[in-house]
Amino acid sequence: MYCQKRVCEAEGMSFQSKYAHLVPSWVRKLGPTLVLITCHDPKEPLKSVRYWGSTVMELTAQALVDILAVRWEVETYFEYGKDLLGSDHYQMMTRQAILRFWALIACLFCFLEAQRAAAQEATLTCGDVRRRLQQEHQRNLLQWLAEALQEGRSVDQICSQLTIEPGKVQG
Repeated sequence: MYCQKRVCEAEGMSFQSKYAHLVPSWVRKLGPTLVLITCHDPKEPLKSVRYWGSTVMELTAQALVDILAVRWEVETYFEYGKDLLGSDHYQMMTRQAILRFWALIACLFCFLEAQRAAAQEATLTCGDVRRRLQQEHQRNLLQWLAEALQEGRSVDQICSQLTIEPGKVQG
């Protein structure tokens, strides 16, 4: 079944047509699932196809599109948080896993916002702060390694300090 849905875009409140196809399927760990496949450019479907799933089997394509429109803020929040954590393949299936993720993301946002405020640069994003911190930590690690090697420590001693089992590092 196909339906055409006008979806409001964020910029300028213009409207774009999307084409949707609803397919009943079976997804491991979810069971019976309705898969909604959308395409906004039938001329280039490989670039514009997106898909979502729902375990509510009685939905129409239009009803699922409407639900997804409401859920979009939640989805983008998870995507942004997973990007900040570098865990883009993490799939949460249980209530406990989702609650842990939320707690972890809340702590990360608090930390990054505090770091951003301390930097006193209004244009920085949380992602910018994370990248700066990673670069700083990588530089600190390289500096420490250089000093350790200059002091004459062996690779095994350095591995021991880094809690890496000696012999597990390829040399």
